[in-house]
Amino acid sequence: MMDPSLPSLGQQRLKSMPLRISLLYFLIAAIYIFFSDRLLAIIIPSLEVYQQAQTYKGWGFVVITTILLYLALSSEHKQLLRIHHRLDIEQQQLKRTVDQLEAAYREMRELAQRCSSIEEVERRRLADELHDRVGQTLTAMNLNLKILERLLPQDSNQAIFERLNEIQALIAEATSQIRDVIAELHPPILDDFGLSEALRWLGERFQKRFEHPITVSCDDLDQKLPSTVEMAFYRVAQSALDNAMRHAQANQVHLTFHQNPKGVILTIEDDGIGFDPEIVLKRREYPTWGVKIMRERMLAVGGQLSIESEQGKGTRVIATWEEQSA
Repeated sequence: MMDPSLPSLGQQRLKSMPLRISLLYFLIAAIYIFFSDRLLAIIIPSLEVYQQAQTYKGWGFVVITTILLYLALSSEHKQLLRIHHRLDIEQQQLKRTVDQLEAAYREMRELAQRCSSIEEVERRRLADELHDRVGQTLTAMNLNLKILERLLPQDSNQAIFERLNEIQALIAEATSQIRDVIAELHPPILDDFGLSEALRWLGERFQKRFEHPITVSCDDLDQKLPSTVEMAFYRVAQSALDNAMRHAQANQVHLTFHQNPKGVILTIEDDGIGFDPEIVLKRREYPTWGVKIMRERMLAVGGQLSIESEQGKGTRVIATWEEQSA
């Protein structure tokens, strides 16, 4: 582990070096001048010899202070070299840690993408099973009830016909619900007509379901996006619209999907009660998973997702994807 005190320690030593050397120089000079003058006055009584000795004393001072300063600077230099050596070791360890984290992040993205792919495969399989088994069974039941209704004598009890009609109505309702579930599991319009048309259809579906106006504006793309990217955008739009309809208490909801020279951008905006995205993303309760899952879906395909919201000022969900980010 890198010692956080190392950089500050080196900086403190560099900052205090001029002051310490200056104090050391002043101390040596004061001691030298004081004791050398006293010593010369005692040893040399002659004024002429004393003046000549003062010259030699000055050169001696230069030599002594030079040697002492060299020793002091050498000690500081060695200490700084040791600090820089330790810093180099810590930087190498930090680089290895960063490389490991980057590798782990790439593996996590690949795993998230595989999980999303597996999820969509299972959704499609379940949708096919519901269509082929439950849907066909309900259709067969409805046909048999109609045949049974025709086989009954016209003078049969009216209550029997009413009960048959009720059963047929229930079967029709169940069939409609199954179709809705199949569409939520895997929308066939996405495979058949592309993302733009699927988003328009999704907006209309939410509008009918919640009886709430939704404005949809989608560009027709120049070329089809990768299937994983289309599905990520579709799921983000689905989750964001569901949140806006159920929780935002919004009067207006706008969905826009536009193409730019770099890629595509999806925006879902409402004028609802809003929230604090940072607080929501830090929570671990189940209701907040939807926001995190939307972000993970975009990251898995190399895209980005941001949420802009404030209390009482609505929410804007922005999903972006660029060609080179895939």
